[in-house]
Amino acid sequence: SNFNPVGDFRLQYLIKEGSNFRGNIFRTSSYDVLADQNITRGGLGLSYRKSFDSFRDLFGRTKEEKRREAERILSDSASGGTN
Repeated sequence: SNFNPVGDFRLQYLIKEGSNFRGNIFRTSSYDVLADQNITRGGLGLSYRKSFDSFRDLFGRTKEEKRREAERILSDSASGGTN
């Protein structure tokens, strides 16, 4: 049957404003030449998305982030407070 009233689509929904989590719903169809038939795929999922400013950010914290973390630990220990 070639009846497809909806067509191919991809819907993404940002779960919370400012969040990196998204909900996804999709449906795609294509023709497989080797199998000589239409293939339809559909599904839903949850994805996490994060942007990086440099290739180095992908694999670890930057020197600036490490410095800030060290300063925070020192200031916490100097003030005698705990989180």
